[in-house]
Amino acid sequence: MRILLFHADMLEYETTRKALRNPPDPPGKYTGGPLVAVFVSVEEDDSPLTVEAAAGEILKYSLDTVKEDNIVIYPYAHLSSRLARPEKAHRLLVLLEEELNKTGSLKVHRAPFGWYKKFTIKVKGHPLSELSRTIKPEPTIEYEGSKYPLSEAPKTGAIPSLPGRVTASGLLLEKLELFNVLSCSSWWLDQFSSRLESRIIAVTGRDRVKHELLRSDHRPGSPLDALRAIIELLQAGPGRSGQVTVYRLAGCPSQTMYSLPIDGSGEARSVLDAILHRAGSDSLRTYPEGELRVSGQSFKILYYENSSGPQTPIGAVSGETVILGPLWAILYAVLDSEVSIASRGVTPYLPLWLHPVSVALIPAKTGQAEYAGIIAYELARHGVTTVVLEPPGSIGQRIRQAAKYWIPMTGVVGPREVSTGTVTIRKRWKEGEQEVLAVSELVEQVSSQLASTGGVGLRLRSLP
Repeated sequence: MRILLFHADMLEYETTRKALRNPPDPPGKYTGGPLVAVFVSVEEDDSPLTVEAAAGEILKYSLDTVKEDNIVIYPYAHLSSRLARPEKAHRLLVLLEEELNKTGSLKVHRAPFGWYKKFTIKVKGHPLSELSRTIKPEPTIEYEGSKYPLSEAPKTGAIPSLPGRVTASGLLLEKLELFNVLSCSSWWLDQFSSRLESRIIAVTGRDRVKHELLRSDHRPGSPLDALRAIIELLQAGPGRSGQVTVYRLAGCPSQTMYSLPIDGSGEARSVLDAILHRAGSDSLRTYPEGELRVSGQSFKILYYENSSGPQTPIGAVSGETVILGPLWAILYAVLDSEVSIASRGVTPYLPLWLHPVSVALIPAKTGQAEYAGIIAYELARHGVTTVVLEPPGSIGQRIRQAAKYWIPMTGVVGPREVSTGTVTIRKRWKEGEQEVLAVSELVEQVSSQLASTGGVGLRLRSLP
């Protein structure tokens, strides 16, 4: 939010014509003074927290600096190139008016929003009669009766002392070649986002899905970044109309977040059970037991915890809403769960529906590539994503290539398979086993698994 503060002897304005097709305020005019004129541009990443900070700056200037109790809020779109949408800008201007009126000792007037206006202002000529401010507050957290900047929250116990990167048994997730989780342009992450969104919508059974676009300067990286994204979404006031709302932050798929009504808490559990499908004794829970507060709004952090302790926050419970995300934090939890298992000598894998590639087909020689292509086409007709890993390279090298990317099912085709119309399948979750299937049997197995919700067993505690 950008504001210009003027200590003026007089301000006069009158609306002339509509700037919006349906202005939210009626036309009007005003003449008054002396006063503090507050010219305001509401920006796209502003929130009620921004309004709270702006009100503090205005009150400090009006009451302490120039000793003036008459304030006019004047919408002025020319201070920024990153303006909020009209409905949001109007909502926050109304909120600013309400914040200033809370003192009970000021005369506050707000000029109509959505109108062109002609105006005259007569500014006093003293050194402090003109002041500009850019408002970008750091979120604060209230915990056990005290208020802290978010950056200091780990020191207070308001959130656990979380690692900067999720690790398991000394293995850094950055070493995994499956995902580049810190890249907003990762193809893998784009695909993960699409599948996760589809699963949330499918599992919840909601026929109405609302999409919102929020600006955020926070990129995935640390647990504190995850918490900032959660707080920004809370401040944005997620919808409570009974639908799933998908929020996209900063134009980055890994920042996508999901808002479900509280009656969807069981649905949220189903989704997360399917994602963290083999976590066993690992769990999702809230921390701390008491509620946190941000700008008067209470919430509990939802985070993933395994045997090594609390990990990255992956959402929040607030009022009537369950928030899942941001996506990169959920991805960290997924990978951490599997890396934990891998450290115990068990092959890691993702649910079939979650992996961007379901089946890798490996023709033994170039002569079998055409047959592999026919199988891939048949799978694709049933919505199954398939890759064909053709020569060069030995069969063993190409099998290892598929394993490096955790592709759930690998099918080898040689002369025998071509002659019998079959494919020899290895399933990542059945290590050391293989089975020979007719092509129709393979299609049926994979398509039916993709239609299911995945495994269960993970507890999502603290949700109603």
